[in-house]
Formats: sequence, structure tokens, C-alpha cells
Amino acid sequence: MEHSKNYLEKMLDETLDVIQASIGLLSILQREGQDIGKALERHNNKLIERGWEYNMNCNIEKHS
Repeated sequence: MEHSKNYLEKMLDETLDVIQASIGLLSILQREGQDIGKALERHNNKLIERGWEYNMNCNIEKHS
């Protein structure tokens, strides 16, 4: 499927907006006592069980 450069740039911008909102929600959940590391481990295990394979890695570090 071929898309214009402008379309792909808009799609990338929207994807980054979703990531920004998700990180904000994760921050709120962490402040409420949720263990984000354990949740990520559970989620990754679920994906692996469904046959997903990793093709990239994203590291999230907490800043004080």
C-alpha cells in the first residue's frame, strides 16, 4: 500500500499523540500505586503467548 509523505507524517504525529497520552495515564497509575513494570511484564508475556515477535525495543525511565 502506497501513501503520500504528508499522510505518513500525519499518521506518525497522531501515533506520537497516542503514546504521549498513554505515558500520561501510566504516570497517573504509578502515582496511584500500580506497578507499571509488572504490568508491562504481564502484557509482554501475553503478546508472546499470542505469537508476537519483537522487532523493536522501547525503554521508559522514570525521572525524579
